[in-house]
Amino acid sequence: MPTLFARRYMRDGPTATERIIGVVCLLLVAAITISFVAYAVRHREPFFSVDPTHEPAAIPPELKHARSLLPESPSPGWTRQDAVALTPDQAARALADDAEKFTKAGLKRLYEGRFISRLDSKQQLTVRVADMGTPEAAKVVFDAVKPATAVGEPVGVRGWRNGDAAVGFQSGRYFSLITANNVASGATLTPQLLAREVADRQIAYDASAPTAAKPDKNDKSAAAPAAALLPTVPGGEWSPAQGVATYNPGNLWEKIDGRAEQYLAFDFEQLVFGTYRLAADSASSIDCFIYKMRDPLKAYGIFQAERSGHPESIKLGKEGYRTKSSIFFIKGKAYVQLISGEDSKATPEQFLALANAIADSIPDEGGGNWAEALFPKKDLVEGSFSFQPKNAFSLDFLNDVFAAEYEANGAHLTLFIHQAPDEAAAKKTFELYADYVPKQGKIVERAASDGGETLIADFGGEYDMIFYKGRYFGGATSASDLSAAKSRIGELREALK
Repeated sequence: MPTLFARRYMRDGPTATERIIGVVCLLLVAAITISFVAYAVRHREPFFSVDPTHEPAAIPPELKHARSLLPESPSPGWTRQDAVALTPDQAARALADDAEKFTKAGLKRLYEGRFISRLDSKQQLTVRVADMGTPEAAKVVFDAVKPATAVGEPVGVRGWRNGDAAVGFQSGRYFSLITANNVASGATLTPQLLAREVADRQIAYDASAPTAAKPDKNDKSAAAPAAALLPTVPGGEWSPAQGVATYNPGNLWEKIDGRAEQYLAFDFEQLVFGTYRLAADSASSIDCFIYKMRDPLKAYGIFQAERSGHPESIKLGKEGYRTKSSIFFIKGKAYVQLISGEDSKATPEQFLALANAIADSIPDEGGGNWAEALFPKKDLVEGSFSFQPKNAFSLDFLNDVFAAEYEANGAHLTLFIHQAPDEAAAKKTFELYADYVPKQGKIVERAASDGGETLIADFGGEYDMIFYKGRYFGGATSASDLSAAKSRIGELREALK
């Protein structure tokens, strides 16, 4: 029987080629074994080694600052793309049409970040924080880029909001602008909410304190510091102001919660508050509110907006009136309220002496109600004279408008006037109105007139007749009788001479 080692079909031995191949394989196995043992016993370095003496690349300080100014995750579902820091030259493209306004004011650096919704990448918010070097330069940019349709927004030292699309605010030397792109209504993050997140990271420590500046006695237009607006009353009947405090657009609501929005609509800038007490009776107190607005016209606007009924007029400041327990007046950029405490025993004479002392401390910067004298007095509806600071007659291009209603023989109309910066601006407003008419009615007549142009529009039986003359834009709206409108406008145009 054949065995495993002796079978009939087995060969006698390997051929010469097979021997050579065998030797080569043995040598190869031996070489691998020797190499493996040598590698195992020698000192080995890790595949990825770090030199302990090597310093990592430092993050530039301006980039660190950008990241500190812009929150990384300001709201659930939103994330920030990496923040960047741009030099003035690099910032020109990001700032687009506003670049010159920033550079002229002295832009030092621009910090920018974009926030994207994780649910919809098309929804984006962009934050640009401009370091202007000084609070004064930041204020210049704040005013320069503020849209005509913007309203006040309580954020930072001063802020504005333009619909739901943008928010701008100043805090110390920074001016910040937050803009929205495709952000849906009801989103968890809006320009207003993001503005507050950004403002919380900015410290206005370099903003001038209200009491720091000393007024120039020769400069009647210089705004007095807060302390100077609450003077000591001559005669010694009243104590110096107590509990003095100041408020800006960002925290006005803390003092007058529920009413702050109305003041912001008239470009409120600062509230100075203090309480006076009779020296002979400390329970007799008068609270003094001095609201400083952006210009005298806005001061008149809020003064007129809060006036109701037919209170007693008094000669105080530019214009004033009194009620049983309060005195209200305007002077320059200031709207002043003096409100008596419930237990006050101050006489009318003592009250008026206090009011006169405060009025004397406020610079007279002119302005105020320049338009009322232009309006015809005949057939004027009593109490109808008004001032509309924004979106007059629901037109987003028409601001700072004085208006009054007229009624006679069953015919009614509203007469209005706006003073533009110059004739070109008045003409532009006229053209914007002409473009608006076809959306709601039709143009009946358009012709050149003395010093400008006139247009008549028919809105289904009610007429608008508008004109521009020099730097003035005005007219009559909602007129039930066209001839009556022509007569009133003729009187108004004549008064402009």
